[in-house]
Amino acid sequence: MGWLQRLGNSMFPGAEPNNQEYPRPIRSQDGGVLISTMEELEALIRAGGMGGSYLSKSGQAVTSETALRLSAVYACIRIISGGVANMPLHVMRKLPNGSREKADDTRLARILRRKPCKFMRAKQFRRMATAHVLLKGNFFALKVRGPTTGHLLELIPMNPDRITVEMKANMDVVYKYTRPTDGKIIEYTQAEIFHLYSITLNGFSGVSPITYARETIGAALSMEDHSATIYKNGARVSGVFSTDKRLGEEGRATIKAGLDEYRQSGQKEGQDLVLEDGLAYERMSLTPQDMQYIEAKKMTATDIFMLFGIPPHMASVVEKQTSYGSGVEEQNKGFVTWTLEDYLTMWEEAIDVDLIPDESDLYALHERKSLLRGTAKDRGEFYTVMLQNRVMNPNEVREEEDMNPYDGGNEFLPTPTMSSEDPANRKDGQNEPDSEPNP
Repeated sequence: MGWLQRLGNSMFPGAEPNNQEYPRPIRSQDGGVLISTMEELEALIRAGGMGGSYLSKSGQAVTSETALRLSAVYACIRIISGGVANMPLHVMRKLPNGSREKADDTRLARILRRKPCKFMRAKQFRRMATAHVLLKGNFFALKVRGPTTGHLLELIPMNPDRITVEMKANMDVVYKYTRPTDGKIIEYTQAEIFHLYSITLNGFSGVSPITYARETIGAALSMEDHSATIYKNGARVSGVFSTDKRLGEEGRATIKAGLDEYRQSGQKEGQDLVLEDGLAYERMSLTPQDMQYIEAKKMTATDIFMLFGIPPHMASVVEKQTSYGSGVEEQNKGFVTWTLEDYLTMWEEAIDVDLIPDESDLYALHERKSLLRGTAKDRGEFYTVMLQNRVMNPNEVREEEDMNPYDGGNEFLPTPTMSSEDPANRKDGQNEPDSEPNP
């Protein structure tokens, strides 16, 4: 089995296996496969080559790049990857007393929050990695370590289309990367790769929603092409010219050239059409079935939103009353809980397993409350209850609101039932009165 076919099968494990080999020579300059006939190209596309592309029944080749042509797919990728990238990510340290603190002084925290590699920023890195998982099913990054200390220095992103994930007989997972310069296959171990994936069917590599929704996305791409063709012709339907005379090839060519010039010239829009030789024109109207493609496009967009778990109102699709008022807040909470949580947990587990040693007291944690903040009124009522019940002190409230602490703000406020003479408010050593009065 050729390496391109293995790459396609690894990206699409649920697809039907294709036993056709590709004995094509590998290009030395870019590592690609030489294709000399259209039949070889078609066989390669159908087998899942060319970056995991697949021909849908509509005739559209659905890839991660072509899928992004759809506004619904682009909106889903933008919203989910942006939500993950913009949520604060902390490296936490467990303390011996059971509490925890932020480990911002560690090298891992600086890599994840500031500069993963020399050419990328932290949010760009996390957004791109999440987009790779959504579009291609996997994200891979090479872990660069120091030559002497072995400390993690950088995370270099790798092209998922050039990596094949395989499991050996001893249950070790290896990553085979095809180098683009000369086509050489380099094998990496799990200790050398930072791997992100969400849904998996074999336990060690992920699958993309686009893989199993290629028919829906292919149909949407076909409708986009259909509507573009209609508007290219000025949104006009075709018509029929009729005459009692017999027109030769020269006459038909002349009429066709004149009509093409009339339609393509914007300056003649709305002007009258002059016909000769007794020509009569009859416009062909669209049937109701032809006009349903607009509703079909809406249904396809809804299917795509359902596929990625995006509430329609987040993509500016608001047509029903249930999308307004208190329903929006509940849908936003549901999006964080049932959609975004999958990718947040994916990041945290991958960091804990791939980037942090087992004996370490560090772990990764997203600040999920940043996307669940209520209005100023709701936050004020919440803080009031937390302060009155001595769950939070004033400085903790100020930290939640991104404000600097003040001296004495670490002391908990008395509850409404406490007085200044209450034993609970007295300092250490003064909670109990003297057993005998002091003369």
